[in-house]
Amino acid sequence: MGSASPASKAVQRSGFAPFLPEVHHVPYGYRYRCEYCRGESACTTRCTSWIEEELFAKKVPPDSVAAIFVEPIQGEGGYVVPPAGYLKDLRAICDRYRHPARLRRGAVRVGRTGKMWACEYEGIEPDILLSAKGLGSGMPIGAIIAKESIMKWKPVAHGTTFGGNPVCCAAALATLDIVEKSCSPNVAKMGGPAPHGRAQASGQVRGDR
Repeated sequence: MGSASPASKAVQRSGFAPFLPEVHHVPYGYRYRCEYCRGESACTTRCTSWIEEELFAKKVPPDSVAAIFVEPIQGEGGYVVPPAGYLKDLRAICDRYRHPARLRRGAVRVGRTGKMWACEYEGIEPDILLSAKGLGSGMPIGAIIAKESIMKWKPVAHGTTFGGNPVCCAAALATLDIVEKSCSPNVAKMGGPAPHGRAQASGQVRGDR
């Protein structure tokens, strides 16, 4: 769910088929181009209720869903900030059906929104959070951050040839230190309030056109 690169542009899918079957992409919370409520005065949250009322009811039994993946702020899809409450609605769906809520950080980079992770603005806690790119300031490193209840790997069940590269890990630690002490406070200062406030104002302007 969301705008992982292969879901936003056909060119990024070319040459990589066949893909994993039964991956369903659903509408993202984008007021400006929302097919459900762009003509309404306020968000109707139809993009999240659609998951239960349409997808789960007609196409995919909820007990067969492995997880819901979402970018808290879309990157490849056009740097879209969803309406306030969007991530909370998805978290509630996951809790109702006991699905892991997995956040793909995407192009929002570590600390770019003024908080370490964009989901903090909604006050939700994902079960799994994926991070890469900005984590090492250009050095090749990524991270899977998950709850202990999920990370139940058996011995040798998971491994990687280049995992734990000490130079990349040092770069990531230095990056996190700089982001926490300097970058994030400055982003919050220069950018103003939480992104939902700015997105709402932007949506109102666009909606009047």
